[in-house]
Amino acid sequence: MLGMKKSAHLDLHALAGSNDSEEDYSDSFFDTNDSSENSDTDNSNDFPESKNFSASLEKQAIQFSVRDFPNTKNSKFPPLDDSDFDLSSLNTPLLPQNERQLQPVDCVFLMVASPNHFPQTDSDYLRGKPLIYMWKDLTNVLASAFSQCIQTYFREYYTLIRPRLRFYFQIDPTTEKLNNVNTIRRDIQGGRILFHYIGFGFPKIDESYIYSVDQKNGGLVNYPIRALFENLKAPAWFIFDCSNAAAALSTLEKTAAFKSTSEQSHINSDPYMNRAIDWKDWFCLCATDVNEELPIDPHLPRDFLTSCLLTPVTMAIVCHTIQYYRTTIVSDSFPLDQLKSPLIAEDSPIHSALQQTLSAITDAIAADSLSPEIYRLLFRKDRVTMVIFQRFLLAQYLLRPFQVHPKSMPALPDLSIHPLWQHWRTIVDMTVSSVLTPHPSFATDLFVRAKDSVRGFLERKEENLISPAHLMLLFHVPENAPYRNDAFVLLASYAATSTAARNLLTRTALFNSVFAALVSNENFDPKVFHALCYLTISLLQSSPRFVNDIRREFDVSSFPQRLFDENLPMYTRTLVAAIIAAVLPHSEGIRSVAVSPSFLVSMQKLLATSDAPLSLWSLIIQRRMFDSFGSELKNFFAISMHIQVASFALHSSPEVRAASLATIPCFLQQNSDTSNAQLFGLTMFCAFDASFLVRFNFVLFLSRFLTIYQDKIAGKSPIGTLSHQCFRSLAALWIGDEKPFEGLISDFSLISSVVDAICRAPDFLSKFVQIGLLLVDQLADDPHPSVKAAAQELRNFVQMQSGFKQRIQITTNLSAPSRIDHELNQQASSFPTHNVPLFDDFESSEERPALCESGGDAMYKVCVRQVVAAGCSLDSCTECDDKPVISALPVPPVSQMPSTKLVLKSKTKFELGKPTVCAYHDSSLSLAVGTITGNVVYQSENLQNTFTHSFGERVTSLCVADWDTELVLVGTEDGCAYVWEPQRNTPRLCFRADSPARCGPMPLVIAPQFPNKLLAARGNCGTVRMWDIRTQRIAGEWDAGANQAVTALAVHPSDPNVCVAGFLNGLLVTIDVRCSMSSGPTNVDAPRANEKILRIVGNTMKPHSFWAGTSKGSCMRWETLNNLQIVKEGQPLADFDVHKTSPLAALSLQNAPPVITDFEMKVIHTLKYVEHGSACAFHPALPVVVFAGPSGEVVQYELTTNK
Repeated sequence: MLGMKKSAHLDLHALAGSNDSEEDYSDSFFDTNDSSENSDTDNSNDFPESKNFSASLEKQAIQFSVRDFPNTKNSKFPPLDDSDFDLSSLNTPLLPQNERQLQPVDCVFLMVASPNHFPQTDSDYLRGKPLIYMWKDLTNVLASAFSQCIQTYFREYYTLIRPRLRFYFQIDPTTEKLNNVNTIRRDIQGGRILFHYIGFGFPKIDESYIYSVDQKNGGLVNYPIRALFENLKAPAWFIFDCSNAAAALSTLEKTAAFKSTSEQSHINSDPYMNRAIDWKDWFCLCATDVNEELPIDPHLPRDFLTSCLLTPVTMAIVCHTIQYYRTTIVSDSFPLDQLKSPLIAEDSPIHSALQQTLSAITDAIAADSLSPEIYRLLFRKDRVTMVIFQRFLLAQYLLRPFQVHPKSMPALPDLSIHPLWQHWRTIVDMTVSSVLTPHPSFATDLFVRAKDSVRGFLERKEENLISPAHLMLLFHVPENAPYRNDAFVLLASYAATSTAARNLLTRTALFNSVFAALVSNENFDPKVFHALCYLTISLLQSSPRFVNDIRREFDVSSFPQRLFDENLPMYTRTLVAAIIAAVLPHSEGIRSVAVSPSFLVSMQKLLATSDAPLSLWSLIIQRRMFDSFGSELKNFFAISMHIQVASFALHSSPEVRAASLATIPCFLQQNSDTSNAQLFGLTMFCAFDASFLVRFNFVLFLSRFLTIYQDKIAGKSPIGTLSHQCFRSLAALWIGDEKPFEGLISDFSLISSVVDAICRAPDFLSKFVQIGLLLVDQLADDPHPSVKAAAQELRNFVQMQSGFKQRIQITTNLSAPSRIDHELNQQASSFPTHNVPLFDDFESSEERPALCESGGDAMYKVCVRQVVAAGCSLDSCTECDDKPVISALPVPPVSQMPSTKLVLKSKTKFELGKPTVCAYHDSSLSLAVGTITGNVVYQSENLQNTFTHSFGERVTSLCVADWDTELVLVGTEDGCAYVWEPQRNTPRLCFRADSPARCGPMPLVIAPQFPNKLLAARGNCGTVRMWDIRTQRIAGEWDAGANQAVTALAVHPSDPNVCVAGFLNGLLVTIDVRCSMSSGPTNVDAPRANEKILRIVGNTMKPHSFWAGTSKGSCMRWETLNNLQIVKEGQPLADFDVHKTSPLAALSLQNAPPVITDFEMKVIHTLKYVEHGSACAFHPALPVVVFAGPSGEVVQYELTTNK
């Protein structure tokens, strides 16, 4: 059956009828409407086989609409958080296991006394009154009629709770019959037996005994409760509807404890059972506590608890009427004369409404009062258990006026005083006392009040006041209620408020009712349908086990088509796609639609116009199709959908790029060299992506690619080396021509022409393998641990491949392990075993397994959290243009102060290594300090919070940006850049901004550029790169033209398009980032040769200017490099800074206290008590300066007017 098996190996060349890959690549292209003339197989559900699998990318692109990827927008999804960082642990199959379910009730064993044992009344008040039992007057009932009545009554009402039940009726059972109860267990081996005991007619039970009939004399004799339990065995249910009922609990508990201890080492304790017995798996309800009596009233049934359990609404109305209307409504024959009234007749609408309201109230009370574990055990695992406990709560409420306190196991608190019972009393009272015909729907007013309460809390931002009871009532809103859609909207709005809210929803959710509404063909308002979609995916994200609650009888065949409904908002369709992806592996109905050729064609058209979020989830659907039961690859290749999917690796959204890379390993096949090469060529530059999610999926794709071509690894060396160079020049070594790197990572026409050109060469596979080998080395030094671990594992595999081939050629004694083997084994053993499976040293390369093929599981988990965290708004979730952010701090008029003094603001000390660099937040006094050991300390304003994170290597550059939130931008000596949100434990972004990792002291210098851009430079190649933090990839690359390491970088204070780089040899270079990437510097100068440029700073005072300080103490100022002035020469500097808006400079001297000067280099203040060689920084706006000494002491001063 299509889609129900794993995809078989697909030989694309065989399908194409080709023997010459080069000829096919250059000439063969056939329309997909051509079909095989000799086919005897009915392929009506598949695409006709086509011969375009080896066609060029240019020809295959005709079959789909190529996106304008350079102009695609990113999504507005929230950034990845700490839970998304460990991709290795996330990349495990998401197989929601059904938690251990309760054994359902399979059998009801009823024990009652015959009318012969019914007690004769000695009360004048009761004499002549009806004896109500099973809602009948059994005063003069015959034994035969009683038996028939018992069987009919209990069968009718128990089967309303669960249709398929077995019944065993015992009226006046003898001791022998009770001893033979174990035969019931033999027939019901795994199911739960419910023992229902009605004590009317029997003597009062005590702690150890109930009563049976002596077969010899017909009298009543004791029967041990322990023997009853041992015969019934667990799992079991006990209901004692009698006086002093709770006395039985003690014996049941002791028996369970004893049997659990004595039989814990026995797997089969009974010859009739093939399973271990869990003697703790039992429940019990008792109508009364110890020494309590059931109420005796001629208007109440003698089977009080039983009536509550089987006919709860009738019992509630009767008790309410007796309590409040005894003198007006209650007659001598009440309630038997009212059984056909609309309130009590079970087929009446008002009775049904009251039944639904009662279920909602009892469910809400339980959810509001019980622990999550107990609530789920009793109210969510088995329908019979849920219904019985719901109605037990009603029994608590109804017996409270009689001073009777029912008990249970597990023990529930007395919930009879919960406020919701007041609502129930009001509803019943209004219903009973109403004289209107027909009765108004008082029963459903409760849901309206709950809805209005939740809406008020949400509008007032008081979500914390919403209780589980409120939520439960909204979930129970009747299907035909006109405000049911409002309930869905409110539940979705509440789910969007916080993770805690979603967790609370998970506890109370009736997922089946939500999903049934979702997949129905009801014509919802778009806003309501959007809310319903969001509510569904929120529940699935918070508790994946809900997929196991989806009933097979749901008709889900039409739901996937909602994905292509252009009348729905784009983001609603994104939620539809997320739901399809969530349930696809678990729903045969949805899966059968998703793998059909017509669905693929619709998906291909959708990807031609979809925004970033919808594209993302459309790609994840395809990956999940392969993760479930596979899909027919020929259906993808026939319409070149594999190329379309790969093209989305050029998208502006990092999540979309990652989803593309997670999917395309499914298209890699043995003996499909051209197609495999095309997929690799389209995506190979993703190795340089700034998104660790993209790189993680790329390294897994690379693993799959090199595993297929492992026989080509031996003897091959990488093309290029990991040196300080622009990415453009490295790419030129691969493709034979220098192309703009920005185009290679975003322009499909450019990269496809490059790949087509490579694939025309006879050795194209070897070239791609050699490129892959270099990328393995690049990624093996990745700053992200999951990427690094996967790449190191792949490198180990590559080394084993090369070593294996060499051993075949030169080793004469295979039994003696070589030194290379030993080193490789040592290296392999040092890798973390929990990230990815290690390769074993197999006898042949063909036996070595592939790494995990993709990060599809991690992608799903990360992105489903994002889509839920994005909220329930119908607004587009695609980014818009940036608007400038104005700082809230005024510019201080320091230049207007006649004289200033330094005031100590704070002094702290860190034991985290010598500070190397400091930086302030633009619009607050929050401060970041980086150290030589790789630690960054972030102090919030007023020192209220301090956050610390270790980046592993010496911090060489540090900035604090205020983009969507406070972000610390970190550059480290090994060439890695990080974007860190201080409140998080892990960086939001980490990537290699330059390679190689180990090349001696080589600082990475960074500078933020509005909006959301980062300039970075490192090494002696003179290359300045711009990284787009929002799209998380390179946005520009410029040659500075020097042969020394870049040591300083700054953006012009008023023109973000101009930056200046300073070098180790004293060179200063101005670059206009609006020029093409291959353009050289626009201005160059070296005023102080061989003096390392420590820092370059921009100042906004008129005229705007740059300042720079050198390691030998020279300070210089310029507007353009043509008018540069040396304003100071002096002692060697450890650090240097200039205030952005005021004429102040800070000079931290190597061998003397730091000083603060004006722009004439006149010393204003000497900081005698600050350590020599401190790192320093001015606040960008305020007259505040910080010095971080080598000992770790951080001192902040404020310049104020000297009065």
